[in-house]
Parts: sequence; C-alpha cells; structure tokens
Amino acid sequence: MKTKSSSRSLKLGLLARMCFSGLLVLGLSNAQADTSARRDADSVRPPSVRSYPDLNLPDRSSGQTAVDRLKKSKRLKDVADFNQMSEVELENLFKKDKTAHLDKNGRVLFIEKIETPVPADTTISPNTTNIALDQTFFLNSDYAAFDVNVTTQEPTTDKLTRSSSTDGTFGIRVVVTKNFTRGTTAGDCGCGGFAYLSVFSSTSEIYKPAFVFFDMLGSSEKNIAEAVTHEAGHTVGLSHDGTSTTGYYTGHGTGETGWAPIMGVGYYKNLVQWSKGEYANANNLQDDYLVMQKNGRVLFIEKIETPVPADTTISPNTTNIALDQTFFLNS
Repeated sequence: MKTKSSSRSLKLGLLARMCFSGLLVLGLSNAQADTSARRDADSVRPPSVRSYPDLNLPDRSSGQTAVDRLKKSKRLKDVADFNQMSEVELENLFKKDKTAHLDKNGRVLFIEKIETPVPADTTISPNTTNIALDQTFFLNSDYAAFDVNVTTQEPTTDKLTRSSSTDGTFGIRVVVTKNFTRGTTAGDCGCGGFAYLSVFSSTSEIYKPAFVFFDMLGSSEKNIAEAVTHEAGHTVGLSHDGTSTTGYYTGHGTGETGWAPIMGVGYYKNLVQWSKGEYANANNLQDDYLVMQKNGRVLFIEKIETPVPADTTISPNTTNIALDQTFFLNS
C-alpha cells in the first residue's frame, strides 16, 4: 500500500530528481546482511542461479509464432523452467499477452503497449530540467516489504552485479530516459518501457537494465514511478495482470480507495499494490510476493533482538483482546 509511513524498512531513500538531458538510473538491490538490515542471515539463502537455454532464432516473435518456434526447437520446457512456469503457463502467456515477446536468444521480453492515452502532468513543462519524484509516497512504499535498497546513487559493482550463486547482494537498474527506439532498425516501439523476465538474480548483465520512457508517460511523477515499479516487477518473474478482455487491468473504485494492481496499469488509481488476482475476471492468479521471493527479492524480516514483554493481565486463551483504539489505531 502506498502510505507515507511505509518507507521505514529501506536503508536508503530514493533520490528525488531526474535530468531530461541524461538518465535516471534507479538501482534496486538486495540489502547487505548486516545488523542495520535486521535480518537473520542463517534464515535467508541467496536464490540459485538458473542456466538459461540460449537459442538461435531468426528474429523476435510473439503470440502463436513464439510458441511454435519453442516447440519446433524442443525448448519450450527449458524456457518455461527458467521462468518458473509450466509449459502451459508459458504458452498461455504468449497467446494472451500481446506485449510478451520471445527474442532471438529465447529470452522473454515485455514491451509495454500504451493502450490508452497516459494522463500528462500539466504542471510540468516538457522542457523542464528536473522532475521531482515523490520518494516516500511512490517507490519506497512499493518495496517496503522487501529487504532492498532503492536509490539513484550508483552502487559499487559488487553491490549491483551478481558474481555467483553464493552472492546474496545484487540488483537491477531501471533507466528512466526518452524513447530511444524511434529511428532504430526495429522501429518505434510506441511503448512506455520494456524489461526482460526473471533476470534479477542472474549472474549475467546482458539482459539488464530495464527501461522506462518518461516522454511516453506524460512526464508525470506518478506515471514514471508506477512504470519503474512495474518494469522492475518483470525482472523478478512477474507477468501482467489483466482480464479476459484486456491485457492490463486499470483497476476499480474511485478516490482514495480506487485500486489497481502494480502489474496492471496503476496510472489512474491512488491505491496501487502487488496482487494475486483479487478482482473480478482476473486472468493472472500469480502471487506477486511468492514469485518475487523465488526470484531473489528477499522479504524484510523483523528480527526480535530482545524478548517482547507479555501482557500478564490477559489470558492467552481469551476470545477477545481490546485494543485502545484512541491511543493506538486513531493516532
């Protein structure tokens, strides 16, 4: 949930500026296992390094063509296993999600299609030098449950790249820049960004970083922040949240409680969260938290350093425990 008090679990805050003339490189890395991270190193093991089945395909493909190529090369199972999916789940991903592509090497790539006009931030000039990102309200709160650092300060190589399966401190860059696909041989993607699937814990840097195109997102602080979280989500194994009729679910409700999933479209709602398909007609029941943990995103563990004092006035078998709502909850 995006609340202003939820940045407590991050060791570093998110720097709040981006230059149009350059790049915002957002680093998202697992925190070091030290006392300030407050986690039990014995209970947290680095994720295994999965070998990717490199293919040699003619070009990038999607939909049924991608499925047919994987079946013809007899590598459908290998690619599905790498992305921690069943063969049926991978087939359905390509068939149902038009933004899912298979590159020449067999990697799964999401190219974010902009289905409806993205609301622009009319308070910001498109030629402005800096856009301030609200660090507390947007990005930090998305990652408050995880033992990660979110920062625009360039981490040292050893803290961002992963050297081996025993290396538990590593991360991913999300680069915020202008759409650079215009004029390329592949053509203008017309997209808000792109990212490869399940590369966060990889020891290779070939398929990193993820990209977000601010000029395709109305140059809006909220839109950019939502896109950064979304693209980083793909790198830890997350697919799109949609319905049977649309690839991206834009949410429901209005006002402060208007809700949307992070892996759908979060531009139009105030409350945007990780999900597991808790809405009508959901086409993706993937539990975001579980999948992210499998792909190297470690949950923040509140270690109890000293015994918590018990309330001896309350029986442990009592049916109801009264909370002082005025002093605790209301405040």
